[in-house]
Amino acid sequence: MASTTRLATYAPNDVTIVVTQESTGMSHIIGGFSEDAIVTIDRNADTFTLYTGADNTNTRIYNANTSGTITLSLQQTSASNDILMGLYEQDRTSRNGLFSIRVVDNSGRSGYFSEEAYIGVVPGS
Repeated sequence: MASTTRLATYAPNDVTIVVTQESTGMSHIIGGFSEDAIVTIDRNADTFTLYTGADNTNTRIYNANTSGTITLSLQQTSASNDILMGLYEQDRTSRNGLFSIRVVDNSGRSGYFSEEAYIGVVPGS
């Protein structure tokens, strides 16, 4: 039986990103994305690494590290910048600014979640 491939559709306006901080009761839907991009998500480590021995035998090494980096692309005028900067400042001064983040592509099958997110890099202006 022949395989049929359907044309997929990606709708950037169907991507929902929500940050929530239970300790303060804050929940915010990120908005005001830049024209070029919305979000990129990258793993911090490969799931498997190939190890080749001196005798040319191969083994793949499993890495249990599932951490990653989420990069949001926002307009300078986005109100979400203020929310994210507030989370960053709270964490920088109190070391207690962890929050959860959920990224869902409602037009596709992708979904990402972290219970312990933090802002590691603040972009320049």
